[in-house]
Amino acid sequence: MFNNLVNTFKPKDLRVFQTEQYMDIMNTPSQMQDSLARLTKALQKKELIFVVHNENMTFHKEFNKDFIKIVKDNQEKIMVLAEGEDDKFPFPYSQHNNYCIEIQMVNRDLQRIDHSVKNKDFLIYLGRDDIDRIDLIKGMEKKNLLKNSYVSAKSPDNDCVYHIEDDMNGYEDNPRELCLIAHEPHYRHSKLSVVLETNSNDKSYQLSEKIYKPLMAEHPFVVFGPPGYLKYMRAQGYRTFDKWIDESYDQELNNHKRIEKIVQCCRDFIEVDTKDFYDQTAEVRQHNRNTFFAKRSIPIQLPISVSSGWFMGADRISIQRHVDTSDYNPKLTNNHDTGISGK
Repeated sequence: MFNNLVNTFKPKDLRVFQTEQYMDIMNTPSQMQDSLARLTKALQKKELIFVVHNENMTFHKEFNKDFIKIVKDNQEKIMVLAEGEDDKFPFPYSQHNNYCIEIQMVNRDLQRIDHSVKNKDFLIYLGRDDIDRIDLIKGMEKKNLLKNSYVSAKSPDNDCVYHIEDDMNGYEDNPRELCLIAHEPHYRHSKLSVVLETNSNDKSYQLSEKIYKPLMAEHPFVVFGPPGYLKYMRAQGYRTFDKWIDESYDQELNNHKRIEKIVQCCRDFIEVDTKDFYDQTAEVRQHNRNTFFAKRSIPIQLPISVSSGWFMGADRISIQRHVDTSDYNPKLTNNHDTGISGK
C-alpha cells in the first residue's frame, strides 16, 4: 500500500500541505480553489503527499468538503499527520508533535521558578472569547475568588474584562509569540493555574500551550477541557494532582456541572496551606517539567524517513535516508492498515 508507493519516489518529490489551507473559516473561496488545485496537481504528478494538521483536532469540523473527498479518495497516496486523539477525525492519521516541540523551543531558556513566595491565588488566561470559559470565570467571580488573582479576559460584550498584560514587556508588539511563553512572574506569584483549554465539549484531546506553560513552570493546575482530559494527560506521561485536588470534574459529562465542580475545587484550594501543598507536590511538579522538556519530535518510519524537525508553515519537509530513533512513544497512533507507523 502506502509503503510500496514510497519506494518509487525521490526525496525531491515529497510535498507537504497544511490543513489550515483547507479550512473554510480561514480562506476565501478563491484561496480555497487555489489550494485544492495545488493538491490535485500534486496528486496528478504522483508526488508523495503529507497532509499535516497543526490545529486542535476538533478543527476538522471546518475542513472544506472537497478537501475531505480528495483525501479520502487518495488514501494510498496521502499520509495524514495530526497531534492528539479524536475518533471523529475524518482520515486515518499518524501522530506528530510539532506544536509541543515549538513551545519547547520558544521556552528553552526558562529557568526553574522559585515558588516560595505566593501573593496571588489563581492564574487564568481566557484566550478566545468562549461562552463556557466566560461562565467559569463568572462562576469564580460569584465565589469572590478573583479579587486576588491574575486574570486576562477581553470580552466586554459579556461583561468579562480583566487586564494583566501591562507587566509583559512587548506584549502588544508580538501577542502570539508571548502567548506561547511561560511568563515567569505570573507563575512565580500565583498559586494555581486554571487552564481553559481550546476544546471543552467534544471528546477530542490535544495538549496546547495553555497546559504546557504550567507544566514547564512546575505550576499546579485544574483544567476546563473535555471529559477525560486529565486521563489523556496521564497517558502522555504527565502527572496530575488527584491526591490533593478533587479531580472528579474530569469525568463529568455536563459542561455546566463540570464548571461548578472546578469552581468548587478552586474554592477548596484557597483554604489549603500553600507552603505545605507545594512541599508535598514538589516531585509531581518537577516530573511534569522534566517530562515536557524531554519530549522529542516523533520520527515517521518510512524507507525514506521524514526529518524530525519541521514546523508550522513549512511547504516542504527535508528528509533523511535513514530511520530516526526516539524514546518518545505516545502510544496513540491510528494507522488503520496504512502500513505506516509513527513512533
